[in-house]
Parts: sequence; structure tokens; C-alpha cells
Amino acid sequence: MRSVWKGCFYKNNSSLCKSSTVLNTMLKKRFTLHDGKSYKSILVDRSMVGLKIGEFVFTRKMGVLHKKKVLKKKGKK
Repeated sequence: MRSVWKGCFYKNNSSLCKSSTVLNTMLKKRFTLHDGKSYKSILVDRSMVGLKIGEFVFTRKMGVLHKKKVLKKKGKK
């Protein structure tokens, strides 16, 4: 946890680091964040204020769920 006297961590440019805190002055602005492989564009809205900006960049792929195939049994003659 960060000390109160230090205030929020904030880096002032268009490409922020993921540990930056979202401030009120960032509302309705678009930022680019690196997720480890590519850059993702994020639009800041009111519900993000006070949280770390890295919480909104997903670094893992979503798994694809496959339906189980029903195997047809071949009848022996």
C-alpha cells in the first residue's frame, strides 16, 4: 500500500504504465497500454477512477470451449 503523503502514482503521458492510478482529470481520454505482447487502447470512464489502470488490460487469452463430440460406435459384423 502506498503512503498517504506520497499521493497517487501517475505518469503524465499518453502511454501509461499499468501501475498508474486513474485520476478524475483522465476522464474520457484514450490511453495505450502494453500487455506484454501488443498495445491496447483504453478509454477511461467514471467507474475506473481510483483504481489502477492495469486492472483493465487483460494479459491472458480467453479459453475456447469446445463441445464434446459424440463418437459413433461402429458395429462389428
